[in-house]
Amino acid sequence: MIFNFIVIALVLGLTYAWMVRGLFNAFIQMLCTIIAGAIAFAVWEPLAYLLVSVSKDRGFLSFIGDSAWGIGLIIPFAIALVGLRVVSDKVVKANIKNVGAVDYAGGGLCGAVIGVICAGVTTIGVQSIRVPADFLGYQPLWYTEDRGTGGGSLVLSDSLWLPADKLTGWIYSGLSVGSMSTSQPLDRWYPTLHAAGMASRISQGNGAGRNTIKPDDFRIVAAYTVGTPQAAQPIADLLTPRGASTPQRYTDVHGDTVGQGHLQGYIIEFEPGAKEAGGQSAKGSQVIVSNGQISLITEDQNGETTPVYPIAVISEGERGNEPGQLGRWAFDAREVFISSVGGQSKVKMGFEFVIPDGHTPIAMTVRQTRRLLDDTSPAPMVLDSPNDRDLRIRSGSIFEGGVASGPELDDSLAVRIDGSATGGRSPAFSISNSIGESFASQTARSRFNLDDGNLILSGEAKFLPEERAQRGLSRELKVERFAVGRGQVLVQIDVSRDRPISFLGEAARSAPTDEPLVLIDSRGGEYEAIGYTYVDRELIEVRYTPGSTLSGVSDTPTISSARDDQKLVILVIVTEGAQIERFAIGDMVIAEFSPPVNAAGG
Repeated sequence: MIFNFIVIALVLGLTYAWMVRGLFNAFIQMLCTIIAGAIAFAVWEPLAYLLVSVSKDRGFLSFIGDSAWGIGLIIPFAIALVGLRVVSDKVVKANIKNVGAVDYAGGGLCGAVIGVICAGVTTIGVQSIRVPADFLGYQPLWYTEDRGTGGGSLVLSDSLWLPADKLTGWIYSGLSVGSMSTSQPLDRWYPTLHAAGMASRISQGNGAGRNTIKPDDFRIVAAYTVGTPQAAQPIADLLTPRGASTPQRYTDVHGDTVGQGHLQGYIIEFEPGAKEAGGQSAKGSQVIVSNGQISLITEDQNGETTPVYPIAVISEGERGNEPGQLGRWAFDAREVFISSVGGQSKVKMGFEFVIPDGHTPIAMTVRQTRRLLDDTSPAPMVLDSPNDRDLRIRSGSIFEGGVASGPELDDSLAVRIDGSATGGRSPAFSISNSIGESFASQTARSRFNLDDGNLILSGEAKFLPEERAQRGLSRELKVERFAVGRGQVLVQIDVSRDRPISFLGEAARSAPTDEPLVLIDSRGGEYEAIGYTYVDRELIEVRYTPGSTLSGVSDTPTISSARDDQKLVILVIVTEGAQIERFAIGDMVIAEFSPPVNAAGG
């Protein structure tokens, strides 16, 4: 509702402002505005990708990554518009006066075009920024109201009273295949331009989740089809779960049911940077997705494109299942958000889509970052039926293909740690979410992101020893533990001077300082360090950043063989129940555990 009034006020204000300046002046401004919009959309993607890639995961400028797609459109538009107007005023130094009625009518018409484009560019830009999903009451893409046919499907929904965003999208999409045509037209890659940003903002916590991703933070590692494009089948048959009598409800983005086609799935491997950075709705280290944040762009036989949103996710199961056991979770209701439940640094998820007969997927978009689907993409594995797919999910083979093996590990200098006397537990590290220190919540709250129970969700801070919580302070007023997600445990590795796994040991000294610190389990799963605690006589330092892994030993405080007051503990989030076999820095194994350490929760 509020968004409507803002757009109308902006358009009417600019219409009036240029109406009183006359037709010729307003016409020059309209030309400048149209050209500025074309420039802004031309540089939009490259600039947004650049901003996302260079943005920091934490700190004051971290907002740039969340706002990259809005900044990348609005700022170039404003700069181009001001620059073009300055140049035009230098070239055309005098105004032309027309008959009063002509001046007012023509100026008002040109002013209306200026207002619509300015409001449209601003609206599309704002929709691409990390703001609440119901920001100012406007949701151009949302769950279908017709639950009887659509379930949790996403459809084009709201329209502004004065649809400046749709009109702007129509103008520049048309220009991109017309008088300003390019080899990569806006019309092809953004068939629903006004709703593209909204899709990525559909996330847990009313849009609290990440809405952007760096291009290097995901890759497509495998693909499959249920049925084939050459032999379309009734979609209702493909969407009927085993043992069920009714299919999953689904409609396309326009609210239409799909009669014939096939299912297509893509397996994505997410890097640690794709995880939530530790918010109220994302404890620990998790990738959390909705059916708006992943989409395909499909092309029909006439060259028309349309976005397609997934119907299901394949990922590791909930807590209590064997680590690595996969399940398929349907987007069959509103606000279904699927999160990774293990602690592996790299997370694999499969996304399944309904492909209508005659359509071909040409690209995938993940949180506004597009990846082409071409000859270099993994060739899909053809599955005859949903039954065949389900069998491969249960066996785990659905995730196979396209994943290169990791570097060969050097264990020649590794410390061998025997845990047989302690029942598989290791004296070299502990499994606990305790900080090892205690701080008053009033002191810690300004430095960490805390949940309602005073658990640290994320952050990094330094304290003086005297800033520890005073003895006798109520437990409810203390900060003493880290928050850990479901299906995860926090492993703490003491690498101090005299510990079995010390950074002063021969293996650690031989390892590169800029390679990740990694725990490796018996299945080859890797878990990168996400923080540390450090204590000496003068300083207490804590870093806990589930959404940002340590780049290496260089990211930690330096310990010295000449000091006996330093304690450095590395923090690693691990899948509960995983069997930890090794601790490595890059390809250098620092420690081997025999038998493997059972990462069991308390």
